[in-house]
Amino acid sequence: RIQSKTNITMIAARPAVGLSTKKNMGADTYHIAKTAARLLIGIIKWFVGEWGEGRMKYKCIKEMCLPKCDGDGFEIPNEYGFVTVGSIWERDDRGNLIGGDVHMDSLDDDSDFGWIEMPLDDLKENFALIE
Repeated sequence: RIQSKTNITMIAARPAVGLSTKKNMGADTYHIAKTAARLLIGIIKWFVGEWGEGRMKYKCIKEMCLPKCDGDGFEIPNEYGFVTVGSIWERDDRGNLIGGDVHMDSLDDDSDFGWIEMPLDDLKENFALIE
């Protein structure tokens, strides 16, 4: 029986993060371990339903130019698209594909992107919550 979602997250993260110090491993290995720990925490949070604010709708209030990604989440060199003012997006933090703080799915058929990910600061600057 699960008593606390937060406790599960902390128990799983503590060993991965606690062992990752720059003193006992090289810088590259440290960054790999740190990234792995973040992914582990994300998977656990997703599994127990503790991730982010869920599926809220946002409206773009400031146009953004972003690099396009292929189906595997890798940037396509020299290909960019626009997120237009007035476009509607649905936040789904469980759908994180490329490591952004916030994952958004387009609800507009004419969008250059089916989904985007960005830091939380970009969300606050470029989008307004509508639902």
